[in-house]
Amino acid sequence: MEQDFDARLTEFLCSRLCHELVGPIGAANNGVELIKELGDEQGEAFTLLADSAELAAKRLLFYRMAYGAAGYYGLESAEVVRDFIASICPKDKVIFSWQELGAPHELFAAREGIGKLLLNLSVVVIDCLPRGGSMKAIIDATGAWIEATGTGARVPEHTQTAIQGNLDVIPLEAVTAHAIFTLRLAQRLNVRLEATLPAKDNVRFTLRLN
Repeated sequence: MEQDFDARLTEFLCSRLCHELVGPIGAANNGVELIKELGDEQGEAFTLLADSAELAAKRLLFYRMAYGAAGYYGLESAEVVRDFIASICPKDKVIFSWQELGAPHELFAAREGIGKLLLNLSVVVIDCLPRGGSMKAIIDATGAWIEATGTGARVPEHTQTAIQGNLDVIPLEAVTAHAIFTLRLAQRLNVRLEATLPAKDNVRFTLRLN
């Protein structure tokens, strides 16, 4: 039964990955068609192609780290994790900031896979901003806080349920797979996650080592 669950979870994570890539890759194809039709190698069509190809490459590398084994070994410093999170934030939708307190390198040294968990948690937080807004990550030696502020910011019910550890009551679907994967990763790393709503249009996720 556990193996069947893991197989289905993998399928839904792949579905999310394909969904993340289909947009920029489709836009790149449209850019190529426009260049062919207009013979425009420097104008709007060329810019569309270049921007879309860059976005697709960034997302592919991000999810390679977030979902793949590479995330356990390629995310061992705060700076690298910061840059990966910044790369996945939609430029016209989410403003991202990063703050380090004390000795954040101790957090990454304490538990292999913390960087991978932070990448996945950042996607959970972005999903809490349906209309965009701002996302701020604060990292120290003992854990991290990621706070999101924006119109309509909220923690989806399935995300709150997952963080509370009630995985058995969440239907395994494409929309819930990432939150489930993030919680299971946190459990594997012996890390505690919490989600709170400090104010209207504001959500805060806390990561603490057990």
